[in-house]
Amino acid sequence: MEQDLASAKKSLRSSMKNRLQTLAFDRNDAAEKLYRNLMSLSQVRNATTVAVFIDFGEEVRTRRFIPRLFDGHGFSRTIGIPFCLGVEMRFYKLSRPIVDPETGEPSFPDLIPAKYGILEPRPELRDVSENIVNPEDIDVILTPGLAFDLHGGRLGRGAGYYDRFLPKTRPNATVIGVCYDEQIVLKTPTDDRDFRVHAVATPERVVLFK
Repeated sequence: MEQDLASAKKSLRSSMKNRLQTLAFDRNDAAEKLYRNLMSLSQVRNATTVAVFIDFGEEVRTRRFIPRLFDGHGFSRTIGIPFCLGVEMRFYKLSRPIVDPETGEPSFPDLIPAKYGILEPRPELRDVSENIVNPEDIDVILTPGLAFDLHGGRLGRGAGYYDRFLPKTRPNATVIGVCYDEQIVLKTPTDDRDFRVHAVATPERVVLFK
């Protein structure tokens, strides 16, 4: 049974990676649409601490809207971005990015490319305890994934970082899978060790599960 599940996950990961490489559309435009869908959720609008990944490779271009996540309606948010220490994932309190007024592209002064080119906080910054987000303070977590279904199932890349981190957050924190519509499947191969998301947001829709 476990071998069948592992085989199904491996197969879906492979097909999704291939599918992502063939997508042909304006990824910045898709990110704008997804941001608007996220903001339709009161859980996101009212959140004071949001954990969000900075896109890498073919992932949804979250960096296009991360600068706007800092400003709520009359308040400022704490924005956390993930980095890894061994098998443990933590979230760093991101400084406000600098946005190029002509291109709209942000730069992140406190981040550098780490393993695989993924942006992570500079070592001298992430070693300061005050710069680390307490998991229990997070209101909303925007999580990546290779595939999601509309029942809360999520298929990650296989390292298990989010599956280990998410149980540390508050029970009423909202976990939102962020992806392209092409990453939605009928059912993801999961078991009890796989953390289920509470909503899925794409450029075309947002679905909040009961």
